[in-house]
Amino acid sequence: MSDNNTEVNQYVKKSTDLRNNGRIEEALLSARKATTLDPEDANAWWQLALCQEQKEGLAASIKALEKTIEFAPYFAEGWCQLGLAYKKTSRLDKAIECYERALEEDESHVRTLKLLDIALKDRDLIQDKDRRINILHSLYELGELDSTTSFDYAFLLSKQKDYLASIKIYELSTQLSNNPIANYNNLGYNYE
Repeated sequence: MSDNNTEVNQYVKKSTDLRNNGRIEEALLSARKATTLDPEDANAWWQLALCQEQKEGLAASIKALEKTIEFAPYFAEGWCQLGLAYKKTSRLDKAIECYERALEEDESHVRTLKLLDIALKDRDLIQDKDRRINILHSLYELGELDSTTSFDYAFLLSKQKDYLASIKIYELSTQLSNNPIANYNNLGYNYE
């Protein structure tokens, strides 16, 4: 390992430690120094993005996130975070592209699956319904459905007239919900 790589790694570690201790200004300076020493170090850009997000919000981290994935295109969490930043800045289609790219790298990336489902629900295009069902099914298989996503999944299955599958998910949603009345109502409809 060259002296430059060692120095970059030291600044990256220092940035991480400082950020974890709430010393964001100093962490930001260390991350910037790391990106200056090696402008192609993905982890240095990632640390810079995390510091910028904590200090100024997600929008401020977009350029550093773009650099992160440029130098580490296999990094699913980087794609996911960039997607979230795009969504927060009203670039929904770009956010969805990033989430899809994250899932190409890690199809079981739970955070991305959840954020992609929300983004597709927000976009609300007819052609997104099947994709949402696939995403929700993946979350179901991973044991990651909550009361809202289980209800949405059951509802979408019911709309497709897959009543048996819908009943199974509504039953799960009833167990997860603090207020299962809508689940019981929809269960009755599906049993009919």
